[in-house]
Amino acid sequence: MPKKYTLVSILLSIFFVSTLYLLYLQFYKSRSTSLPTNNPVSGWQTYKDEKLGFSFNYPASYKVVVPDAPPAYILMLQGANYAIEGSPLGLQNTGDYYFLSTSSDCKPKTVLANQYKQISSDNNKSFFDVDGYEGPDYKSAIIKGEQFCYEFTCHTETNCVNQHFNEFQDIVSSFELTNQSSSSKTHFQKLISNFELYQEISPEERQRTLSDFWISFISKDNAYYSLAQNILQGSIKKLTVNNRNLPGALKQYSFYLTPNYNQFKNPDFTNSLRDVYGGTQDLFALYAFPDKLIWTTSGNCGGVRPDTAQEKLKFDQCETFAQEMLTAFE
Repeated sequence: MPKKYTLVSILLSIFFVSTLYLLYLQFYKSRSTSLPTNNPVSGWQTYKDEKLGFSFNYPASYKVVVPDAPPAYILMLQGANYAIEGSPLGLQNTGDYYFLSTSSDCKPKTVLANQYKQISSDNNKSFFDVDGYEGPDYKSAIIKGEQFCYEFTCHTETNCVNQHFNEFQDIVSSFELTNQSSSSKTHFQKLISNFELYQEISPEERQRTLSDFWISFISKDNAYYSLAQNILQGSIKKLTVNNRNLPGALKQYSFYLTPNYNQFKNPDFTNSLRDVYGGTQDLFALYAFPDKLIWTTSGNCGGVRPDTAQEKLKFDQCETFAQEMLTAFE
Protein backbone atom coordinates (compact mmCIF):
# COMPACT_ATOMS: atom_id res chain seq x y z
CA MET A 1 0.00 0.00 0.00
CA PRO A 2 1.37 3.50 -0.89
CA LYS A 3 2.55 5.58 2.06
CA LYS A 4 0.09 8.40 1.35
CA TYR A 5 -2.85 5.99 1.72
CA THR A 6 -1.38 4.64 4.96
CA LEU A 7 -1.07 8.17 6.35
CA VAL A 8 -4.63 9.00 5.34
CA SER A 9 -5.88 5.84 7.05
CA ILE A 10 -4.04 6.70 10.26
CA LEU A 11 -5.41 10.25 10.26
CA LEU A 12 -8.96 9.01 9.65
CA SER A 13 -8.61 6.49 12.49
CA ILE A 14 -7.38 9.18 14.89
CA PHE A 15 -10.24 11.47 13.85
CA PHE A 16 -12.80 8.67 14.28
CA VAL A 17 -11.54 7.64 17.75
CA SER A 18 -11.30 11.27 18.88
CA THR A 19 -14.87 11.92 17.75
CA LEU A 20 -16.13 8.88 19.66
CA TYR A 21 -14.24 9.97 22.78
CA LEU A 22 -15.66 13.51 22.63
CA LEU A 23 -19.17 12.14 22.17
CA TYR A 24 -18.63 9.85 25.17
CA LEU A 25 -17.44 12.76 27.33
CA GLN A 26 -20.45 14.84 26.31
CA PHE A 27 -22.82 11.95 27.11
CA TYR A 28 -21.14 11.29 30.45
CA LYS A 29 -21.26 14.97 31.35
CA SER A 30 -24.97 15.22 30.55
CA ARG A 31 -25.71 12.12 32.66
CA SER A 32 -23.59 13.34 35.54
CA THR A 33 -25.27 16.73 35.70
CA SER A 34 -28.74 15.14 35.63
CA LEU A 35 -28.13 13.00 38.71
CA PRO A 36 -29.33 14.38 42.10
CA THR A 37 -26.54 16.06 44.04
CA ASN A 38 -26.14 17.50 47.50
CA ASN A 39 -25.77 21.00 46.03
CA PRO A 40 -28.83 23.27 46.04
CA VAL A 41 -30.58 23.45 42.69
CA SER A 42 -30.55 26.99 41.33
CA GLY A 43 -33.39 28.99 42.84
CA TRP A 44 -34.28 26.39 45.47
CA GLN A 45 -34.75 27.12 49.19
CA THR A 46 -33.07 25.34 52.12
CA TYR A 47 -35.02 24.15 55.15
CA LYS A 48 -33.13 23.51 58.41
CA ASP A 49 -34.42 22.02 61.64
CA GLU A 50 -31.85 22.63 64.38
CA LYS A 51 -33.71 20.63 67.04
CA LEU A 52 -34.17 17.47 64.99
CA GLY A 53 -30.84 17.95 63.24
CA PHE A 54 -31.53 17.83 59.52
CA SER A 55 -31.70 20.04 56.44
CA PHE A 56 -32.79 19.69 52.81
CA ASN A 57 -33.38 21.76 49.68
CA TYR A 58 -36.75 22.19 47.97
CA PRO A 59 -38.26 24.13 45.03
CA ALA A 60 -39.08 27.77 45.83
CA SER A 61 -42.59 27.22 44.48
CA TYR A 62 -43.37 24.92 47.44
CA LYS A 63 -44.55 26.03 50.88
CA VAL A 64 -43.25 24.40 54.07
CA VAL A 65 -46.02 23.69 56.59
CA VAL A 66 -45.07 22.50 60.09
CA PRO A 67 -48.02 21.34 62.23
CA ASP A 68 -48.56 22.99 65.62
CA ALA A 69 -49.24 19.63 67.26
CA PRO A 70 -47.35 16.60 65.98
CA PRO A 71 -49.68 14.36 63.95
CA ALA A 72 -48.30 11.54 61.83
CA TYR A 73 -45.74 13.77 60.08
CA ILE A 74 -43.00 16.31 60.84
CA LEU A 75 -43.70 18.71 57.99
CA MET A 76 -45.41 19.01 54.61
CA LEU A 77 -44.29 20.61 51.35
CA GLN A 78 -47.26 22.04 49.45
CA GLY A 79 -47.05 22.85 45.74
CA ALA A 80 -48.80 25.81 44.12
CA ASN A 81 -51.66 23.55 42.99
CA TYR A 82 -52.14 21.90 46.40
CA ALA A 83 -55.69 21.85 47.77
CA ILE A 84 -57.94 19.91 50.14
CA GLU A 85 -61.09 18.63 48.47
CA GLY A 86 -64.08 16.59 49.53
CA SER A 87 -64.63 13.05 48.24
CA PRO A 88 -66.75 9.99 49.10
CA LEU A 89 -63.89 8.98 51.40
CA GLY A 90 -63.86 12.39 53.14
CA LEU A 91 -61.39 15.26 52.80
CA GLN A 92 -58.39 14.46 50.63
CA ASN A 93 -55.15 16.19 49.65
CA THR A 94 -54.89 16.98 45.94
CA GLY A 95 -52.23 18.49 43.69
CA ASP A 96 -48.50 18.19 44.34
CA TYR A 97 -47.19 17.70 47.88
CA TYR A 98 -44.59 15.88 49.96
CA PHE A 99 -44.68 14.55 53.53
CA LEU A 100 -41.69 14.14 55.84
CA SER A 101 -42.26 11.77 58.76
CA THR A 102 -40.41 9.08 60.69
CA SER A 103 -40.29 5.33 60.30
CA SER A 104 -39.56 3.28 63.40
CA ASP A 105 -38.88 0.11 61.35
CA CYS A 106 -37.17 1.90 58.43
CA LYS A 107 -39.86 0.77 55.98
CA PRO A 108 -42.52 2.73 54.06
CA LYS A 109 -45.78 3.18 55.99
CA THR A 110 -48.57 1.35 54.16
CA VAL A 111 -52.17 0.38 54.89
CA LEU A 112 -51.49 -3.29 54.19
CA ALA A 113 -48.24 -5.22 54.50
CA ASN A 114 -45.80 -5.40 51.57
CA GLN A 115 -47.56 -2.73 49.50
CA TYR A 116 -44.25 -1.40 48.20
CA LYS A 117 -41.39 -2.35 45.89
CA GLN A 118 -37.85 -1.02 46.13
CA ILE A 119 -36.69 1.00 43.14
CA SER A 120 -33.11 1.79 44.13
CA SER A 121 -30.79 2.13 47.10
CA ASP A 122 -27.68 4.25 47.56
CA ASN A 123 -25.78 4.55 50.86
CA ASN A 124 -28.37 5.49 53.49
CA LYS A 125 -31.25 6.39 51.11
CA SER A 126 -33.67 4.00 49.39
CA PHE A 127 -36.57 4.72 47.01
CA PHE A 128 -39.80 2.72 46.75
CA ASP A 129 -42.92 2.42 44.61
CA VAL A 130 -45.91 2.33 46.97
CA ASP A 131 -49.40 0.99 46.26
CA GLY A 132 -51.82 3.70 47.35
CA TYR A 133 -54.49 1.08 48.23
CA GLU A 134 -57.72 3.12 47.97
CA GLY A 135 -55.82 6.24 46.86
CA PRO A 136 -53.28 7.05 44.13
CA ASP A 137 -49.91 5.30 44.04
CA TYR A 138 -46.90 7.33 45.19
CA LYS A 139 -43.15 7.18 45.81
CA SER A 140 -41.40 6.83 49.15
CA ALA A 141 -37.81 7.42 50.25
CA ILE A 142 -36.33 6.01 53.46
CA ILE A 143 -33.35 7.88 54.92
CA LYS A 144 -31.40 6.07 57.65
CA GLY A 145 -30.18 8.07 60.65
CA GLU A 146 -28.33 7.18 63.86
CA GLN A 147 -31.31 6.25 66.02
CA PHE A 148 -34.24 6.11 63.58
CA CYS A 149 -35.22 6.61 59.95
CA TYR A 150 -36.95 9.44 58.11
CA GLU A 151 -39.53 8.84 55.39
CA PHE A 152 -40.19 11.30 52.55
CA THR A 153 -43.27 10.59 50.42
CA CYS A 154 -44.02 12.14 47.03
CA HIS A 155 -47.65 12.71 45.98
CA THR A 156 -48.26 14.49 42.68
CA GLU A 157 -50.87 14.61 39.94
CA THR A 158 -48.62 12.33 37.87
CA ASN A 159 -48.21 9.83 40.76
CA CYS A 160 -44.63 11.09 41.11
CA VAL A 161 -43.19 9.91 37.80
CA ASN A 162 -40.89 11.48 35.18
CA GLN A 163 -40.12 15.13 36.06
CA HIS A 164 -41.76 14.91 39.47
CA PHE A 165 -39.73 11.85 40.38
CA ASN A 166 -36.52 13.61 39.31
CA GLU A 167 -37.51 16.53 41.55
CA PHE A 168 -38.22 14.11 44.39
CA GLN A 169 -34.79 12.52 43.96
CA ASP A 170 -33.14 15.94 44.11
CA ILE A 171 -34.97 16.81 47.34
CA VAL A 172 -34.08 13.52 49.01
CA SER A 173 -30.50 13.65 47.73
CA SER A 174 -30.05 17.05 49.40
CA PHE A 175 -31.31 15.72 52.76
CA GLU A 176 -28.48 15.86 55.30
CA LEU A 177 -28.30 14.90 58.96
CA THR A 178 -26.67 17.58 61.09
CA ASN A 179 -25.44 17.74 64.68
CA GLN A 180 -24.47 14.07 64.51
CA SER A 181 -22.20 13.29 67.43
CA SER A 182 -19.89 10.46 68.36
CA SER A 183 -21.15 10.69 71.94
CA SER A 184 -22.24 7.41 73.47
CA LYS A 185 -25.52 9.00 74.56
CA THR A 186 -28.62 8.13 72.58
CA HIS A 187 -30.69 10.78 70.81
CA PHE A 188 -33.27 10.48 73.59
CA GLN A 189 -30.65 11.06 76.28
CA LYS A 190 -29.17 14.06 74.45
CA LEU A 191 -32.64 15.54 74.12
CA ILE A 192 -33.74 15.30 77.75
CA SER A 193 -30.36 16.50 79.05
CA ASN A 194 -30.45 19.66 76.90
CA PHE A 195 -31.83 22.12 79.45
CA GLU A 196 -32.16 24.90 76.87
CA LEU A 197 -35.15 23.00 75.47
CA TYR A 198 -37.12 23.18 78.72
CA GLN A 199 -39.78 25.92 78.74
CA GLU A 200 -41.65 27.56 81.64
CA ILE A 201 -45.11 26.03 81.95
CA SER A 202 -48.26 28.13 81.59
CA PRO A 203 -50.28 29.25 84.65
CA GLU A 204 -53.05 26.81 83.72
CA GLU A 205 -50.68 23.89 83.43
CA ARG A 206 -48.92 24.97 86.61
CA GLN A 207 -52.14 24.69 88.58
CA ARG A 208 -53.00 21.34 87.04
CA THR A 209 -49.49 19.95 87.47
CA LEU A 210 -49.16 21.03 91.07
CA SER A 211 -52.55 19.69 92.08
CA ASP A 212 -51.91 16.41 90.26
CA PHE A 213 -48.35 15.79 91.47
CA TRP A 214 -46.60 17.97 94.04
CA ILE A 215 -49.52 18.93 96.28
CA SER A 216 -51.92 15.99 96.18
CA PHE A 217 -49.31 13.52 97.49
CA ILE A 218 -47.81 15.78 100.16
CA SER A 219 -49.52 16.43 103.50
CA LYS A 220 -48.46 19.18 105.92
CA ASP A 221 -46.81 16.72 108.28
CA ASN A 222 -44.68 15.27 105.48
CA ALA A 223 -40.97 16.05 105.51
CA TYR A 224 -41.16 17.26 101.91
CA TYR A 225 -44.10 19.62 102.37
CA SER A 226 -41.78 22.66 102.32
CA LEU A 227 -40.30 21.47 99.03
CA ALA A 228 -43.78 21.27 97.52
CA GLN A 229 -44.56 24.80 98.72
CA ASN A 230 -41.34 26.19 97.24
CA ILE A 231 -42.10 24.51 93.94
CA LEU A 232 -45.61 25.91 94.04
CA GLN A 233 -44.22 29.45 94.13
CA GLY A 234 -41.13 28.98 91.99
CA SER A 235 -40.01 28.07 88.50
CA ILE A 236 -41.22 24.91 86.76
CA LYS A 237 -39.94 24.21 83.27
CA LYS A 238 -41.14 21.36 81.10
CA LEU A 239 -39.91 19.35 78.13
CA THR A 240 -42.42 17.24 76.21
CA VAL A 241 -40.84 14.48 74.14
CA ASN A 242 -42.87 13.07 71.25
CA ASN A 243 -42.46 12.23 67.58
CA ARG A 244 -42.02 15.90 66.73
CA ASN A 245 -38.69 16.32 68.52
CA LEU A 246 -37.84 12.60 68.84
CA PRO A 247 -38.68 10.90 65.53
CA GLY A 248 -39.79 7.36 66.16
CA ALA A 249 -41.31 8.08 69.60
CA LEU A 250 -44.52 6.06 69.89
CA LYS A 251 -45.97 7.99 72.83
CA GLN A 252 -45.45 11.22 74.76
CA TYR A 253 -42.92 11.62 77.58
CA SER A 254 -42.85 14.57 80.00
CA PHE A 255 -39.91 15.95 82.00
CA TYR A 256 -39.81 18.83 84.52
CA LEU A 257 -36.99 21.03 85.76
CA THR A 258 -37.18 22.90 89.10
CA PRO A 259 -34.63 24.63 91.35
CA ASN A 260 -32.96 22.43 93.96
CA TYR A 261 -34.49 24.19 96.96
CA ASN A 262 -33.38 21.62 99.54
CA GLN A 263 -29.81 21.20 98.23
CA PHE A 264 -30.47 17.54 97.53
CA LYS A 265 -27.60 15.35 96.46
CA ASN A 266 -28.48 12.93 93.72
CA PRO A 267 -28.66 9.61 95.65
CA ASP A 268 -30.77 11.17 98.41
CA PHE A 269 -33.10 12.87 95.94
CA THR A 270 -33.76 9.84 93.76
CA ASN A 271 -33.95 7.23 96.53
CA SER A 272 -36.15 9.10 99.01
CA LEU A 273 -38.54 10.94 96.69
CA ARG A 274 -39.21 8.00 94.40
CA ASP A 275 -41.00 6.35 97.32
CA VAL A 276 -43.11 9.47 97.89
CA TYR A 277 -44.16 10.06 94.29
CA GLY A 278 -43.71 6.69 92.59
CA GLY A 279 -46.45 5.17 90.44
CA THR A 280 -47.75 4.99 86.89
CA GLN A 281 -47.92 8.51 85.43
CA ASP A 282 -47.01 9.95 88.85
CA LEU A 283 -44.05 12.21 89.52
CA PHE A 284 -40.70 10.39 89.45
CA ALA A 285 -37.56 11.93 91.00
CA LEU A 286 -34.97 11.48 88.27
CA TYR A 287 -31.75 13.40 88.99
CA ALA A 288 -30.39 16.12 91.27
CA PHE A 289 -27.86 18.74 90.21
CA PRO A 290 -26.54 21.28 92.75
CA ASP A 291 -28.83 23.96 91.28
CA LYS A 292 -31.70 22.00 89.73
CA LEU A 293 -33.85 18.90 90.01
CA ILE A 294 -35.11 16.75 87.12
CA TRP A 295 -38.47 15.02 87.39
CA THR A 296 -40.52 12.92 85.00
CA THR A 297 -44.03 11.50 84.77
CA SER A 298 -42.78 8.82 82.37
CA GLY A 299 -40.66 6.68 84.68
CA ASN A 300 -43.16 3.85 85.02
CA CYS A 301 -44.43 1.92 81.99
CA GLY A 302 -47.13 -0.06 83.75
CA GLY A 303 -45.28 -3.28 84.60
CA VAL A 304 -47.42 -5.65 82.49
CA ARG A 305 -46.60 -6.11 78.80
CA PRO A 306 -49.76 -5.59 76.67
CA ASP A 307 -51.20 -8.13 74.25
CA THR A 308 -51.61 -6.12 71.03
CA ALA A 309 -48.64 -5.65 68.69
CA GLN A 310 -48.75 -1.83 68.66
CA GLU A 311 -49.08 -1.59 72.45
CA LYS A 312 -46.20 -4.02 72.84
CA LEU A 313 -44.01 -1.71 70.74
CA LYS A 314 -44.98 1.25 72.92
CA PHE A 315 -44.33 -0.71 76.11
CA ASP A 316 -40.93 -1.97 74.95
CA GLN A 317 -39.88 1.51 73.85
CA CYS A 318 -41.03 2.95 77.19
CA GLU A 319 -38.99 0.35 79.07
CA THR A 320 -35.92 1.21 76.99
CA PHE A 321 -36.36 4.95 77.58
CA ALA A 322 -36.96 4.38 81.30
CA GLN A 323 -33.54 2.72 81.51
CA GLU A 324 -31.90 5.47 79.44
CA MET A 325 -33.35 8.15 81.76
CA LEU A 326 -31.32 6.76 84.65
CA THR A 327 -27.99 7.46 82.93
CA ALA A 328 -28.90 10.45 80.74
CA PHE A 329 -27.62 13.07 83.20
CA GLU A 330 -24.40 11.41 84.32
